[in-house]
Amino acid sequence: MNFRILFAAALFPLAGHAATIDATLVATGRGHVQVDDVTGRVHGQSGYFGSGFGYYADVADFVSGTGRVATELSPDGAYGSYYGVSNGIVLARPDQSSTVIASYDATTGAQIASSDLTQYCGANFSCGFDWGGFSSMNILQDQTGMYLLGRSSAATDEWLLSSIDTALNVTEITRFARSGGNDGYGIMIGGTLFLGESFGSGLITTAYDVLTDTLYDPDLILSAGSYLSSSFYDQTSDTLYVASGTSGEQTWAVTGAADAFGVTSPVPLPAAGWLLIAAITGTAALRRRRTAA
Repeated sequence: MNFRILFAAALFPLAGHAATIDATLVATGRGHVQVDDVTGRVHGQSGYFGSGFGYYADVADFVSGTGRVATELSPDGAYGSYYGVSNGIVLARPDQSSTVIASYDATTGAQIASSDLTQYCGANFSCGFDWGGFSSMNILQDQTGMYLLGRSSAATDEWLLSSIDTALNVTEITRFARSGGNDGYGIMIGGTLFLGESFGSGLITTAYDVLTDTLYDPDLILSAGSYLSSSFYDQTSDTLYVASGTSGEQTWAVTGAADAFGVTSPVPLPAAGWLLIAAITGTAALRRRRTAA
């Protein structure tokens, strides 16, 4: 078992000046979406409440707002603002408070299968990102795959990150304690998870590289609206799209995202930094556990 300290920026202020990543407002009224890594379609909905699901043929149509096709997910719809989409299959939450994840045909909307992941906490507002928003179990996706992020059912301050595929196979990657409880939002680029301090702040206080098992302080500020509620990464154009607003009223874009977020060469926090944080936070610790696929 490998122990590290995961900290909240409020307890340990960032040294120096954080690098600012500027985003450009590219669309309004598009909602919360995810791009299919195989078909290129962009799937999602406005709001959190299980209706209004649909897709655009590609990212260009999504940005321009043309050619949207309605594909309601049946029978339950999708709750939350984060989805997984790959090869014509959508992964979403069919219920607003349970620990079930379901798969759907992305064209017809018909449910294919579901799985109750009781290792997660499904209760909204008390278990999710700090804005509630029916995001207590969040599916984040990039070119390395799909990941399920949420509060663990084992402890109130423990978070769990797993890999998940369209057949709903789940493999645990890591468990970690997050001082202060809730995170603000999540971003996945190049196999690295970035966690924002608050939905109302662009400050990104923690990053975890899944591929190298590296936890570090990215020291970044994302300038993309004032209510960050979902994101998706388009690997074809290396562009990160961030939704701002409770229903994704604004869509912001970061071009050259991999370089902007520094995912090719993450810099671990120096050992002295971890020791100082340990003295401050006491019991906040990261517990990592890998399981065979």
